[in-house]
Amino acid sequence: MDSDYINLGAPAAAWNPASQNQQQTTAPEPAGPCVDGGQAEPTNSADVPSAPDASFEKQQPQEQASGKEEKGSVSNDKLAVPEGADPSVRDNDLFAIMRVGYGPLRLVHFGPFSRVYFVRHKKNPAHECMAKVEAHNEKKRTLGIEARVYLDCKGVCGFAELYDRFQTSDGSRVLVIQRLGTDLNRIRLSLPNQSLTQADALKLCLETFARIWSLHDRKWMHRDIKPSNFVVGLPQSEMDDQVFIIDFGLARQRQEKSRPTGACPILGTDAYRPISNYSRVEYQPKDDIESWCFALGQTSSQLYARLQDPLPQIGT
Repeated sequence: MDSDYINLGAPAAAWNPASQNQQQTTAPEPAGPCVDGGQAEPTNSADVPSAPDASFEKQQPQEQASGKEEKGSVSNDKLAVPEGADPSVRDNDLFAIMRVGYGPLRLVHFGPFSRVYFVRHKKNPAHECMAKVEAHNEKKRTLGIEARVYLDCKGVCGFAELYDRFQTSDGSRVLVIQRLGTDLNRIRLSLPNQSLTQADALKLCLETFARIWSLHDRKWMHRDIKPSNFVVGLPQSEMDDQVFIIDFGLARQRQEKSRPTGACPILGTDAYRPISNYSRVEYQPKDDIESWCFALGQTSSQLYARLQDPLPQIGT
């Protein structure tokens, strides 16, 4: 998930968009270390959305929006596509989202493989969430992997809530998840010296490592660890002090059969890519930790510089 569509916004209330054909499941206990208590805040079981099933299914329209309403939503300036982009792609996304009961608010990311919208449910307009629409490209299908990770990590501290998933009539997949705040990279760039204080940097070291540990404990490897894939909760919400890990499009399960050396593709972002991946060696959990170390060097430059200072000589 690109940091371009992570944005600070108004706090949102809890919301349960679970459909009638979804079964309520008990959230597993977080197995990994969690700096902020190891477990999410207890909530009423009626307020916890039940997870969708394991496969994308084409949803039947719950209510048909009128032509005027659709036209008005599409013409909103907040839903304008970038210059040079095809507006018909956005229109198809909006119509599909509205047909299943979500109200589009703003287009926040328009890329070649996915689009992301802030949406709200028409029966509960006070709550906002994010809808990620995957382009219909058979060679670049990643939303299914993301959904599996969210389901496997349901209830674990630092993982966004998966509200819904469905498939549009043209085959595009849609994932609806909890709306979060801004990412660590943007937070760093907004600071005066573009660097965190030593205390904040140490706290983020523990928080981000705990998220990676929890992901590995669920037998998943992220394979794209970087500062923009760690975000904070919405301001003035119950989770504004938590750090979340996002963007699992490149994730892979640890128990999957390893490929021979030279067969693994080069993955991730250049600045944070583990060295072994340049030799096309199969990705391992240790490579996530290596990318995490590279990310910390950028996010916490002052702390990193302090650690690089030469040790004082004994007797001088």
